[in-house]
This record gives sequence, C-alpha cells and structure tokens, in this order.
Amino acid sequence: MKRAIFALAVLALAAVGGGAAYQAAVQRNYSTLLTRGDAALRDDQTFNAIEAYSGAIALRPDSMLAYLRRGQTYQRRGDRGDLDAAARDFRTAAKLDPSATRPLEVLGDVLYQSQLYPGAASAYERSVRLDDRSARVNYKLALSRYRDRDVSGALSAVK
Repeated sequence: MKRAIFALAVLALAAVGGGAAYQAAVQRNYSTLLTRGDAALRDDQTFNAIEAYSGAIALRPDSMLAYLRRGQTYQRRGDRGDLDAAARDFRTAAKLDPSATRPLEVLGDVLYQSQLYPGAASAYERSVRLDDRSARVNYKLALSRYRDRDVSGALSAVK
C-alpha cells in the first residue's frame, strides 16, 4: 500500500514537472514566433510575418498581441480580403483584452478604410469609452461620423 502511494506521488510530481516544462517550451516558441513575425514585417515580408503570427496564435490562442500583430500585417497588405481578415483579427484581439484600446482603434481604421463608416464609428466609440483622452481617436470618431453624414454626431465627438 505504501509503495502504491509512493508510486502515485512520484507520477504526480512527474506530471507536474512535465506540464511546467511543456508550458515553458510553449512560451519560448511563442516568443520566438512573435520575434520572427516582427523581423519579417520589418523586411516587408508580410506573408512570412502572417505565418509566424499564425504559429504564435496556434500555440497561444488566448494571445491578444499575436492577433493584433497579424491583423496589422493583413491591414498593411491592404486589399479587400486582407482588410476583412484584419478586421476579424482585431475583433478577436478586442474580445481577448476588453480593456485594450489599440485593437478597437485599428479595427475602426480598417472599417473606415473599407468605407464602413458606421462600424468604424462604433469601434472608435468603444475605444473612447475606455480612454476619452485620446484626441486622435476622438478625431477619427468625428471623421467617421461625418463620412456617415452624421454632422451633429461628428461635432459632439470633438467637444
């Protein structure tokens, strides 16, 4: 009986140690993929950057940062399909970190770029609710409302 308890304790410790080692490896690989994506983006290799960020997302699907960076890369490519993919990634990033303003701002930028002015205004409004001190986002909110022919809404955004 004592041997069985001892064996179970050893197995439990081995499992905990293995789990910790696995998590450390995942974190190291995740960081490496983010760094690789950043380097590819600096070299204007957007396909390689998207691949690296996608790998980081596969390792850590709860990472707001990987979704944000991949979305920014899609946005940089700029065609319609890429803008849709960027908007998807920015929405996911915003859901993963509801207190982050950056995913909301860049989501608004993509929607504005796609001439989806009501959606852009909505994203900017959410960002302003989190941080009302950003003159840049308030300006973008006003401009998207103006483009949507909401002049009074535009004026209220710049007060």
